[in-house]
Amino acid sequence: MFFLKGTKIVKRYLMIRSKNFQPHFKSFLIFVFASVMIFQETFAQISTVPDSCAVVCGGEEYEAGFLRKIFLGKLYRTSWTEPVSIPFLHLDTIFGGLTPLEKGGGRQTTSLTFKGGDGFIYVFRSVDKHAVDIDEPIVKKTVLRKLPGQLTATEHPYGAMVVKELLNHTTILHVHPVLYVLPDNEKLGAFKNYAGLFGMLEEKPEHGENGNPTLFGADEIINSETLFKKLKDSTNHVDAMAYGRARLFDIWIGDWGRHPGNWKWAGFKNGKEITYYPIPRDRDHSFSHWNGILPFLLSRSWTLRNAQNFSYHLHNLSKLGYAARELDQLILPGLKKEDWLKLAEELQKEMTDTVIDGAIHQLPENIIPISGIEIGAKLKSRREELSEGALKFYTFLSKKTKH
Repeated sequence: MFFLKGTKIVKRYLMIRSKNFQPHFKSFLIFVFASVMIFQETFAQISTVPDSCAVVCGGEEYEAGFLRKIFLGKLYRTSWTEPVSIPFLHLDTIFGGLTPLEKGGGRQTTSLTFKGGDGFIYVFRSVDKHAVDIDEPIVKKTVLRKLPGQLTATEHPYGAMVVKELLNHTTILHVHPVLYVLPDNEKLGAFKNYAGLFGMLEEKPEHGENGNPTLFGADEIINSETLFKKLKDSTNHVDAMAYGRARLFDIWIGDWGRHPGNWKWAGFKNGKEITYYPIPRDRDHSFSHWNGILPFLLSRSWTLRNAQNFSYHLHNLSKLGYAARELDQLILPGLKKEDWLKLAEELQKEMTDTVIDGAIHQLPENIIPISGIEIGAKLKSRREELSEGALKFYTFLSKKTKH
């Protein structure tokens, strides 16, 4: 009876988390996932909190025993469960003082939006993620409450810190996340329940209102849905080279989650014309690591259409770019082979060994030997294949455009 109830939760989880699963693979996953979760439980770690900072871990629920590691993979579990020292967020002083506005987040990420004394809007997002409503009684009473987080461990908890530093050496517009722990501060007001939340603070790309400034000095910032509407007017266009540069960067870091919802667009007016530049957001799937029996199977083309393991070599670029196919086919057909080679050469020159090493050192210090060194080595290896990868991506896009 317990197992039958468990399979119902697994089915609901798969519907929420993985819309790209091929249908014939779901029944197999339901059986194996539920079996592993029934026989394997995890144990929470105890954290200590000194005065100036907090010692926390990204997600203690990713601790795993032998059986779980065999079936669900080692993934980035050690990076998630390793305690790290993180400073508290000083709400009274940073960015002229932060005032909480509203809570946010979808099925996975908990977030809190702030208004800065500098006029900009900021968002604090939790490092850990939760894919299924934890208030469901059947989940809370069984070991299956741990199930939704297991695929989260394919993501690196602090990968956004590395990506930010790499982007600092390009012309790609981007936000600048920093790791903090929310303090128990009276400024939280009605959001006191967020005290102690471990997350990252970053700018929220949106249009400034009531005289407030807009990020990057843009005339407007819009989402992808609005962009599609704007492009129906011939006076509006996207800078294709800027978008191509951002997409080649995505390919280099193995970010397979670039669906339209993960982009904002900064518009700059020139008379009646508006040129839009991409602002990539949400780097959860950068450096994605899929090992273990089930994660390996899930990353195959015949199961998930877009998930891909971050390896030492560029491969299967059509799968890697699947989530952004709508944007790619709209914006990129005008780029020629020479344009892609130029973009690859530029990125190779920008991403020197020194830059890559510096980006890896943006990780918490004790995470570097656990997973940072390997990520750095993979980035250097993939960098050498950028020209070849750019040409393959160009060829793939050309074939899609002809069809």
